[in-house]
Amino acid sequence: MKNLLIISVLLISGCSGMHLKGNDPWTKEQKVMQGASIVLRTMDWGTTLDMVDRPEYYEANPVLGKHPSKGNINTYFAASMLLNYVLADYLPSKTRTYWLGLNIAISAVCVGNNYNIGLRMNF
Repeated sequence: MKNLLIISVLLISGCSGMHLKGNDPWTKEQKVMQGASIVLRTMDWGTTLDMVDRPEYYEANPVLGKHPSKGNINTYFAASMLLNYVLADYLPSKTRTYWLGLNIAISAVCVGNNYNIGLRMNF
């Protein structure tokens, strides 16, 4: 997991120069979608943290492994939200909308599954 953090920092270190002139500005809809994505990822983050103290559950995300530590979970979700924003900002407007929609759908499924099996937000 430390490797993921190191890679994320290296990738993001040049992001201030990544916004190329002519990139499409964010629409109001896309800003709302990004907000929804952040809310859902935060909910997923919280329910994933709840799993740590409950050994009868396991994580299905292969990046985290079946029984990740709270530190690995925190690093993963913080990095994934930041990288999601950076990538969305870089994409053309039409593609950005699809990307954000996909992120919302995936996060909603994860949160729904976590709540259905009894996990709750635990920060």
